[in-house]
Amino acid sequence: MKLLLQLLTLLLSTFNFSQNFKQAEIILENDSKIVGFVFYNSPYHTPQSFIFKNSETGIEKIYNKNEIKRVTVNNYGEFVKSDVEISRHEESQIKMSYDGKFNLQKENLILEVLVKGTNKLYKYADDKNTAFFYSTNDNIIKPLLYKEYYSDNESTIIKNNQFRADLKSFSCKETSINFIKYSDSELIKFFQKANKCAGDTNQMIKSNFTKNYIKVLFAKNFSKEKYDIFDVESYTFGLEFEHNMPFFNNAVSIALVPHYTMFNSDEEKTQINFSDLKNQFEIALLLRYYPFNAKNYKIFLGLYAFDWLMSNYITRTVYAGNPLKNEKTSQLLIFNNIELGLRYKDFEIFGLLNISPNYLQRNQASIGLKYNIPFIK
Repeated sequence: MKLLLQLLTLLLSTFNFSQNFKQAEIILENDSKIVGFVFYNSPYHTPQSFIFKNSETGIEKIYNKNEIKRVTVNNYGEFVKSDVEISRHEESQIKMSYDGKFNLQKENLILEVLVKGTNKLYKYADDKNTAFFYSTNDNIIKPLLYKEYYSDNESTIIKNNQFRADLKSFSCKETSINFIKYSDSELIKFFQKANKCAGDTNQMIKSNFTKNYIKVLFAKNFSKEKYDIFDVESYTFGLEFEHNMPFFNNAVSIALVPHYTMFNSDEEKTQINFSDLKNQFEIALLLRYYPFNAKNYKIFLGLYAFDWLMSNYITRTVYAGNPLKNEKTSQLLIFNNIELGLRYKDFEIFGLLNISPNYLQRNQASIGLKYNIPFIK
């Protein structure tokens, strides 16, 4: 256990820089270009400043929006500054108004580029509003307007979908705007199709947008009963639903892991008392951290924060001639497994170590494979 903690500490310190700072190019207000590494940590919000280093060991310097025109982060995204009109209205249902009109204000903001091409899509988010913008051949960035507000009796929420009318100007037969929602995923799909209709084959979609994964997993487990002399052979099959959080450049994630384990022991049971685990179903909540988070290669560390186990046993008690009985148990474990793994593109190899053996004193380690299926939500 002590050795494992030392290994985790070493990995965190070794790869901390690569997680925090990404290679980037900054265009300043005077049109000069600087190349180096940037860091920004604005959970759910569009960054309005960036920490810059010209080298891995360089001195940190903060560039705010008054100094920046454009920031291109290699393999992660792009940000541009522009004077735009944004509707400043309450989005919280507690404070929502009864007025469907937009409150447009002109502001100088750094926007995140979601789609590049003939038709470009941008996003801005802060603690008050989330707004999308677009530009076409004239390169003038215009707002895509959307607002929710209450009807007179406050029992119904009405939606002002003005943005759909704006999208009509460059929609085509491949696109449908009648039911499109005001969200990252649906607007990105729309702009992608619109650009394809326009014959744009050189468009770019925000490279780090995919933040959700379904993973198919298989593992071979190595277990040993504390009070028995035989090993227990078992295999695990399951799924994992992972969502990457926007903290530290999407290097933190949370996952729900339902999985099924089959145990197999051919050892003849002659003990007066024994309990043999046959199968187990688990639903775990996994917290994961990517200390090294490159485009194709990732190293990850995980911790099972909660693990609900439902187990099926065959037992015999009192004397050896007693009939076998089936028993089912369930228990909730906290912080019971540590995960360490390596990912290459859509494939992962991982190891799992149990650090809090269950009440039957079963010590277990696992090694396995996962296949990642990305999807946009």
